[in-house]
Amino acid sequence: MMTIEGERVVLADLRGKVVLLNFWATDCSVCLKEMPAMAQLYRELSPRGLDAVFVAMPHDRPDHVLAYARRAQLPFKVALDVQGTVVRAFGDIRATPTTLIVDKRGDIVRTILGEPDFVQLRRFIVGKLDEAA
Repeated sequence: MMTIEGERVVLADLRGKVVLLNFWATDCSVCLKEMPAMAQLYRELSPRGLDAVFVAMPHDRPDHVLAYARRAQLPFKVALDVQGTVVRAFGDIRATPTTLIVDKRGDIVRTILGEPDFVQLRRFIVGKLDEAA
């Protein structure tokens, strides 16, 4: 997948890291509501090894995604999925937001539909960060 900054992201290259993978859209009010907390969580845990990729849904206009990401100063990778290949690769994701937590081995260990409980999410991610690869 390609980020809005032109960086190619291959999830296999992130093995060894805990990855927060979020499917979202600029027309999703819950997505926009949770975004500041997601950004804060990432800023807090990225020094400990958390990586994050936020994948904009195929229907989302790239110019809207780019404008929102810049305006909100999103600190993590934001990817476009214009062809829907990433959405299909993860089981044809339809609901936004959908958040997946991928452990250091590359396994999806948690799927969250809708806005997460951030206390529980943080605790879960810290536990995964503390695990051996």
